[in-house]
Amino acid sequence: MGVPLPGELGYYELTSLREVEETFQVVGLALTAVAIMIAGAGAALGWYATRHSLRPLTAVADAAERIAAGDFATRLDPTTDPDLTRLSSSFNEMVDKLVRRIDRDRRFAADVSHELRSPLQTLAAAASVLERRREHQDERTATAAGLVADEVARFQRLVDDLIQLARTEQPAHRETVDVAELARSACRERSLPESLVQVPAGVPHRWWVDRRRLAQVLLNLLENAERYGGGPVAVRLGAEDGVGVLEVDDDGPGVPPADREAIFDRFVRGRAAHDRAATDGTGLGLALVAQHAAAHGGTAAALDRDRGARFRVELPGAVR
Repeated sequence: MGVPLPGELGYYELTSLREVEETFQVVGLALTAVAIMIAGAGAALGWYATRHSLRPLTAVADAAERIAAGDFATRLDPTTDPDLTRLSSSFNEMVDKLVRRIDRDRRFAADVSHELRSPLQTLAAAASVLERRREHQDERTATAAGLVADEVARFQRLVDDLIQLARTEQPAHRETVDVAELARSACRERSLPESLVQVPAGVPHRWWVDRRRLAQVLLNLLENAERYGGGPVAVRLGAEDGVGVLEVDDDGPGVPPADREAIFDRFVRGRAAHDRAATDGTGLGLALVAQHAAAHGGTAAALDRDRGARFRVELPGAVR
């Protein structure tokens, strides 16, 4: 600062501002630190509040996934969050109605299939008599009798598959099963060589599975390979982190990528099946495979290979 004095004189005073600057720096650092802490606390509080508020919805999503996987005993606890009591009650009521509907449809399919068995047996016996007397019939009558016998046999297979499908909704009854021997037995039943069964060294062949269901899976996959895939070329057992893996390779044209999911639906047959076997199949064989795999908490899938198709079934918890 300068102050002029009379004449040519002047008074000047010099003062250092370093202390002020340092004070401003300290204040600035303090404000920055406070801002960072407030932002962090706000983010943590927001994360906690969001997580807490979405927790009931997460529970609903988890319950829906378990129900979609086949666990129809899953329910929500209405007392967990008083604000979502209505949602929990509505969800549980929806699941109860869904279970009742599924049970009703399953009982209907099973009852109808059982009721159809008796007249089918009568028709099959009559068709068998006609078949045995074909040499005494004219050509048109013999042809008609053959068609009747074929359709009755196909109808019987359809009814048997429907009964099996109705049973697949029941839980799997696991026991220790020698899967390698079960696979060889399935090959013998289909008049196929036991050498098709391949068990790599070190792979356990005693699995914790439902014997009846796995036997049905093997028979259906072998029949599918014979009917539509030019015949099976390998039945392979494997294990990955406690998951039992069953693969059946065939020598057919393979499964187009667009059909690999749809062929496991009920009454659906792939394009190759239509080309090779006309209308002979029921469209339930692979659906049964998928249902039996799902009863074990597993999956069934159609894969591609260099030549032919590969059907892979994974069964969690099968290998211990």
